Amino acid sequence: MNALPALQSWYSLQCDGTWEHSHGISISTIDNPGWSVDIDLTGTSASGTQIEAVAIDDAKGSWISCWIRDNKFQGRADPNKLEDILLHFLKQVVKIELH
Repeated sequence: MNALPALQSWYSLQCDGTWEHSHGISISTIDNPGWSVDIDLTGTSASGTQIEAVAIDDAKGSWISCWIRDNKFQGRADPNKLEDILLHFLKQVVKIELH
């Protein structure tokens, strides 16, 4: 399973008729350029999870940053790292093993 089906599966499991009306996942672009991913952990199986923040920048345009603040996973990365953000969330926050 790759990142997108795994994220879709995790999201589906969180939807209980209430959670998805106030919380969820937001994926958008930023002007660096790059990606922005915000995942509200409130009321999910990952609520309260803490991770060590990640910040990698090779100064050649390849970069990624991921952290949790206020029970929200946040990831930002260059245009080629959307899947890396999702994988970081799935492996470090949700603890899903992907092959």
